[in-house]
Amino acid sequence: MTTAKPIELSRDVEASIVPSGDKVTLQKGEA
Repeated sequence: MTTAKPIELSRDVEASIVPSGDKVTLQKGEA
């Protein structure tokens, strides 16, 4: 079993929401 660890983004990242496929931008510094 794996354990999820929080991360902090060092830049803005474009992502897609599953399963809808909607695009979102995760902002720098979000965890």
